[in-house]
Amino acid sequence: MYQTDSKSNEWFFPPLFGGERQGLNLGSVDLFKKVDNLGRESAQNCINATNSSEATVKVTYKLETIDSKYFPGRDDYLYRLNSAKKYFENSGDGTWTSNEINRLAESIKMLESPTIKVLVISDYNTTGLYGSETHKMSPYFRFFKSTGFSAHQGSLAGTYGHGKNALINFSKLRAISVYSKHISHPENQSMQTRDLYVGRSNLCTHIKDDLETQGTGYFGITSSSKNDWQSFRGDQIKNVEIPFERNELGTDIYVWGFPESDEWDLKLSMGLSYAFFQAIKEQKIEFRIIENNQLKCYLSSETIEGQLAYLEHNCKARLGERDWKFNNASLIKGFLKCSGEGKNIKNITKEIKGLGLVNLDIYFDKNDATLKNKYCIMRKPLMTIQSFAKKCGTPYQAVCKVLSDEGNILLSECEDPTHTEINAENVEVAREYDRKKYATAIRNLKMFINKEISELDPKIETFKEIPGANEYLPGDPLSNDTETFYDGTDLDQGNDQEQETFEMRLKKDIKVFDPKAPRPKNPKSRVVRRKPSSKGNTGGNTGNLGGQGTSNGGKGHGAGNTGGNAKEDEHGKQNSNIPSEDLQIIRTRMDGNPKISKINIKALKNVEGNLRLGFTLTENGESFFPIKKFKLLNSTKSNSSVDEILFKDLKLDKNDDFYLEVEFPTSSNLTIGAY
Repeated sequence: MYQTDSKSNEWFFPPLFGGERQGLNLGSVDLFKKVDNLGRESAQNCINATNSSEATVKVTYKLETIDSKYFPGRDDYLYRLNSAKKYFENSGDGTWTSNEINRLAESIKMLESPTIKVLVISDYNTTGLYGSETHKMSPYFRFFKSTGFSAHQGSLAGTYGHGKNALINFSKLRAISVYSKHISHPENQSMQTRDLYVGRSNLCTHIKDDLETQGTGYFGITSSSKNDWQSFRGDQIKNVEIPFERNELGTDIYVWGFPESDEWDLKLSMGLSYAFFQAIKEQKIEFRIIENNQLKCYLSSETIEGQLAYLEHNCKARLGERDWKFNNASLIKGFLKCSGEGKNIKNITKEIKGLGLVNLDIYFDKNDATLKNKYCIMRKPLMTIQSFAKKCGTPYQAVCKVLSDEGNILLSECEDPTHTEINAENVEVAREYDRKKYATAIRNLKMFINKEISELDPKIETFKEIPGANEYLPGDPLSNDTETFYDGTDLDQGNDQEQETFEMRLKKDIKVFDPKAPRPKNPKSRVVRRKPSSKGNTGGNTGNLGGQGTSNGGKGHGAGNTGGNAKEDEHGKQNSNIPSEDLQIIRTRMDGNPKISKINIKALKNVEGNLRLGFTLTENGESFFPIKKFKLLNSTKSNSSVDEILFKDLKLDKNDDFYLEVEFPTSSNLTIGAY
């Protein structure tokens, strides 16, 4: 039997009865520190509760300033806050820190104020928070009356029911309340609609009626035996004041005492757009973020691309360039390009052992510098879990969706509680063998994705590579005249002199290689590394310490008791020449004037050091010669040497390139390489 008199405006915190005393710092709550955790945890429950397969779930985040009288059981909660403050002040013999006391004092001041900041999260086109007080698998029971249960619901949005803790974390009063209009049985839409109102608090241990309490409490109707509680339902709701009326099916969540922040709307928008960009694109869900009745952000299938540009601009202006660069929201533009059809889209659906059916969409474009070379893995209900980097010469981004229920269950069990990391170590299993099955399935998935991305870079056929010269390209079609090698000293001497030709020097066999294959362990390019040192200008002093022997009067010879005068030469050089294996060097010659060549240099990895270009006459690449006689016509990098083609202190990131135009004193073929 439950009472509905004046005591219905009191909170129910069960007595401690010898249980563990709790403070304000709880791992289950403090885990959700980021605003995008708040968005992800609330929104995934909304999309999971859709009342129609065709309707778009709508979620609104509205920051309101509300009269503090609407806080559920305000007077009783103020009493408990003061009790908790005294509990910490009078305990621990001064060994407690002031953290709990200061936080409780701030909460008391906030609740005593005439108004209070509240974030109201409302969803529409959903079933509402249905379920009875005893229906353990219902959304209501899992959200309010249990935590840590390993069970799946609906489209597998959550697993352990930790999401409510993200809401509590963003309440300075450590309290939320929920008003829900729901159907009693979601399978039968014709059933009469119901409503409920309930509150939850993760406060801390305090004293009420001379008893220590547990830290978790509820705002509802307490049983006459004072050992249980239930939500306000139907006509019972008239006993409490609710800030906003609701007529449609769905749920309003009140996060009481939302922290003041100038960036909350921006961070929330970026987190929601990254976590649900695919669901937004497919019209499964849309979001509105409102502050003081002003629309801050609207994310829908029609607006998401425009909103991304707005978010990028605002993030750079309000938080900084670096914050946007390293925020997952910067990846969304590339991920959205994976949807659709076209020559630059690769779509693969495959059965992965241990995961079932998965779909991979890859967008690639060698001319699109905005692509981040990353892929993301998402599961039902079209929620992004984690993004991974995979190196590739062709710029790309990719989206992998796990389609089967088998794979979605496995993936959800491999996630951390915040749903932002995939790792088999997160799985709670009885035997190590079981965890290995999860690890193998995740590894199979990543191997499949990596293989498909690697194939974006096709294998290359080329002439046999001369070690030390990555690529040689004579340029435009050669004339019918015999081409000769240039030895670096003589000018053109006419075709009447017998010289070794290009065709005679190169072998005709074809070599196929993968540009992503590891570089040779023992490259034949010569790399010179010198440390800054030189001879000292004087020798060390003769030692004058006595020895144990009798020779030389017991005088030893050595460094002595003072230091020598040798020293490091501050003018010494420290050079590291960039090896040819880390570059792609392509040379073409001007049509009509073969003496003028354009040399394009591209970094195959991040490189730093001096770059020297020379030519070789030998296939083993050991005999390189500086290019002495030349005229530099143009270069996109400044050249610091007039005697040879030498670029000092050059730094290139992977895939960076530059070119130079050079006029040689001969039209003979040159094989160019770095050494």
